[in-house]
Amino acid sequence: MSKIEKYLWLNSDENKLPIMIYLDEKGNKIYGNIITNTNTNCSKNGKCIGIARTHLNTFQTNVGLTDIKPHEYLKMMELIH
Repeated sequence: MSKIEKYLWLNSDENKLPIMIYLDEKGNKIYGNIITNTNTNCSKNGKCIGIARTHLNTFQTNVGLTDIKPHEYLKMMELIH
């Protein structure tokens, strides 16, 4: 039985959605707010961040420096804004 791939997307227009952190297929942390079973564009402003392999955490719309490491926070803010 083959495993269905999940894709993590970032849509900066959807700032009310929770922010999810996953590991990709290489073990890198990726950040986004939409998860799908396809890498086909899910919205006009969506960007496919990568294959979501392992879920690490989900934050509601407010993420602060005490929630994650400073360099992770900066990377996430760079993607979202």
